[in-house]
Amino acid sequence: MDSILIISYSFDEPDLVGSFRCTYWANQLAKSGLMVTVITASESSNTKQDNLEIIKIRDQNENGIPFLADQGYSWMKSITPILFKRNKDDFSTIIISGGPFLQMLWSKELKKKFRAKLILDFRDPFAINPRFNDSFLKKKMKSFLESRMCAYADEVLTVNSFTANLLKCPKRKISIIENGFNEEVIKSITPDETIKGRVVHAGKVGLDRNPIPLIKAVLSNKNMSFEHFGNTIELAPFSERIMLNDFVPYNDVLKSISRAEIGLVLTGGDPFVSTTKIFDYIGLNKKVIIITNGKLNSGSLGEISKRNPNIYWSSNNEKNISEVLQKATESPFVNIRTHEFSRGHEFEKLIALIST
Repeated sequence: MDSILIISYSFDEPDLVGSFRCTYWANQLAKSGLMVTVITASESSNTKQDNLEIIKIRDQNENGIPFLADQGYSWMKSITPILFKRNKDDFSTIIISGGPFLQMLWSKELKKKFRAKLILDFRDPFAINPRFNDSFLKKKMKSFLESRMCAYADEVLTVNSFTANLLKCPKRKISIIENGFNEEVIKSITPDETIKGRVVHAGKVGLDRNPIPLIKAVLSNKNMSFEHFGNTIELAPFSERIMLNDFVPYNDVLKSISRAEIGLVLTGGDPFVSTTKIFDYIGLNKKVIIITNGKLNSGSLGEISKRNPNIYWSSNNEKNISEVLQKATESPFVNIRTHEFSRGHEFEKLIALIST
């Protein structure tokens, strides 16, 4: 029987979106009859399932590579003594997911130790991330390290073509496996009656994802309301129609999304960004408004929009947002097949890569 090793710093953390991808993969691989071992730094994981072993190894927080704030280096030093006690044929496939990313530097040693296919999974770009204000020297260092990581990988995964273009890896090795909504979780949500005019946002806000123009547009229309789950929104006007919540359990957020008419995505406009929340909105059959500081209908989110007529775009100013809110609420919802936006659909690609 094939045996899979997944090395992922975060795993099975219900409120940490970065852990969802590998958690889903591990559970589905185990359900398919494969033996799966997960090595993680997450101590909260309580998953119990046949064919699934979870090994929790704490990050000792030792010094990493100078100038790089990435926990993967010190964590992998903690993992290595345990991992290298295993036999060379213990695993048929090894998947290393990031971030953090520097655990991928052990690719060469893993290929020497094990007779296994090695897959690196970049959920975000490492070396060249436009959202980070890295110096020229830091970009050069990270590019060198990323190319070393990829040199020994058999396959490199990432979430969209825009991220793929940023990676310092041979293009022939790269495959796209999108994120998506977890169809099993979505099916467990009993939808409440939709609140007409309710806009919901789940996630972080910031300088390049400013929700204040949206809030003002909502307040200018008595038929609209807004609910936010995430970090604090500074300077938000007070109103009974504006509901601001801290981070709450993921399933509670999904329940609130199920009541809304519209799901909101705020983006600074970086093309590689394809936030996971858009898939949850689609899975729950919601209209979606994407408010951007960049070019409309562009990037990875633009590619998703081409496949779903229920997605609307707006520049991040009150006038444009008001117009798009009116258009979205007045337009009928178009029923589509949502399976292609699910994790299950993308998981089929992972199975194909493991099997070849």
